[in-house]
Amino acid sequence: MYRKLVPITFRRAILGSLGANVFSTLLGVPLTWAALAGLQLITGGESSSGSDVLAVTWQAPWLMPDPEDWMVPIAAIVLNVPFFVASALSARLVLRRIWKGINPRSLGRACWRANAYSYAGLTVFWVLLLLL
Repeated sequence: MYRKLVPITFRRAILGSLGANVFSTLLGVPLTWAALAGLQLITGGESSSGSDVLAVTWQAPWLMPDPEDWMVPIAAIVLNVPFFVASALSARLVLRRIWKGINPRSLGRACWRANAYSYAGLTVFWVLLLLL
């Protein structure tokens, strides 16, 4: 995807994508999850009870014990939104350092688009799991 959107070689695209994904996986997404879990705690989300979609949305970072089968896919779909934003932003941060000289606007668009495809695929997976 990056190769199509910014003027780089295949090798640079692979190495940059790998670096951005490692950074996002090890730092960007976990920090986002921690912030969401902290927000859940300070707003009383851990004490909200019930098995409706609103409760699961509020508890998405940390579901109550023994969730019903449908709750995990719903929580994952909800978490895809902030994780998508964190991944795109962290990818842009890393790739600006790896791919020096690339137009920042083009790089930003490429990061958003590449992550949009990835998270769309993840969302389809969770929706299918929910429906099956």
